[in-house]
Formats: sequence, C-alpha cells, structure tokens
Amino acid sequence: REREQAKVKEEREREQAKLTKLKADEEARIRSEQEWKAKMTAMEKAKQDAAAKERREARQAAMEEEQRVAKERQEKRLEEQRKQQLLLEEEKRAEEEKRKAEERRQAAEARREKKQAAMEEE
Repeated sequence: REREQAKVKEEREREQAKLTKLKADEEARIRSEQEWKAKMTAMEKAKQDAAAKERREARQAAMEEEQRVAKERQEKRLEEQRKQQLLLEEEKRAEEEKRKAEERRQAAEARREKKQAAMEEE
C-alpha cells in the first residue's frame, strides 16, 4: 500500500512538474510575443519618425530654394534699375555736352560776325 501511495505521489509530482513546465513555457511564449510586438511597434514608429523628418527637411529645402530664387530675382531687378539709372545719367550728360557745344558754337559764330562787322566798318 505504501508503494502504491508512493507511486501515486510520484505520478502526481510528475504531472505537477509537467504542468509547471507547460505554464513556464506558455509565459515565456507570451513574453516573447509581447517583446516582438513592442519591437515591431518601435520599428514602425522609427520609420514614421524618419519619414516625418524627411518631409520636414524637404519643406525646409524648398523654402530655402524659394528664398534663394526670390533673392536672385531681386538682385537682377536692382541691377537692371542701376543700369537704367546709369543710362539716364549718360543721356543727360550727353545732352548737356551737346547743349554746351552748341552754346560755344553760337558764341564763336557771334564773335566771327562781330569781327566781320568791325572789319567791314573799317
């Protein structure tokens, strides 16, 4: 009878050990699955963060390019205005030179006529 009880006890302990191992295995599987899910979630978040960063950088680059182009246009406009201003000043100077030359010519003509008149009078 004792042997029978010992056998039953041993059988019960083996069953208990099997159950304990099954429970530990199940807990390990669940933990592993949770870790895998957490890793996948972290990877997905990292991917989304990287995509967002890329979009931000692209927007920033586009803005900088727009500003560069606008600045170039403004510089070209200013350069064109400076050229126009120089042309106007050159035109004014040429007109002034022409006017002075005409005045000198008229003055010389008047002196010649005066000299001619004086000679004729003599």
